Amino acid sequence: MVGGAALLIVARIDIPNLFVLAVIASGIGMIYVLVAFPYVNRSELESYIRAAAAGYRDTMRARFTKVPEPALSSSDDR
Repeated sequence: MVGGAALLIVARIDIPNLFVLAVIASGIGMIYVLVAFPYVNRSELESYIRAAAAGYRDTMRARFTKVPEPALSSSDDR
């Protein structure tokens, strides 16, 4: 239903460049996630989705909160 509605709307919109297309596709994707998530969350896939989301969250947290190590430099680096 979301895809069909998106097709009807996008067919009437002028898409002048790739950036506009990416913005429209992102908006359609977000609407699909909002519609589909409650159904998938109550299905048998819930445990897989929660495990994948936890792994992704931990990876992103480690990547963005990682403190960079100081660079070693010597006097010979000129």
